[in-house]
Amino acid sequence: MTTISLTTNDQQLSVALKPTIASGDQNSVYLHVDFDSYWDGFLKSATFFTSKSTKVYEIFLSQNNDCIVPHEVLAEACILFIGIRGVNMGNETVKTSSLAKCKIVEGAPVSATAEPTLDIYKQLLQLAQETQDIAQSVRNDADH
Repeated sequence: MTTISLTTNDQQLSVALKPTIASGDQNSVYLHVDFDSYWDGFLKSATFFTSKSTKVYEIFLSQNNDCIVPHEVLAEACILFIGIRGVNMGNETVKTSSLAKCKIVEGAPVSATAEPTLDIYKQLLQLAQETQDIAQSVRNDADH
């Protein structure tokens, strides 16, 4: 699991831990925010958009102040912008943070599949043979 860690100082959002994030990641990058007391009493969400798309994705933060980063903003190498929004239902106030930036680097290709090399074919054939052998063994045991 890769985690982007952010901290707040009132409305200033800062990056505490910025790991290397590769494009194409899905369901493996998390956001965690350490909030100061200025955010007490607020229901909080994280907003995400990139330098290549202004479409904003908003995810509610858990009680542990974390969430999964939407894979849509990790699809390609770019700059990822993260912001926080809080809503206090008691006094009907909305609070927003500044934006934090993280670089998404070019990752291994995930949309195009390459032709397996001969070595990969040998490995696939070996796995297929082992699977057939196990299936035959199970059938033989069931017959006796």
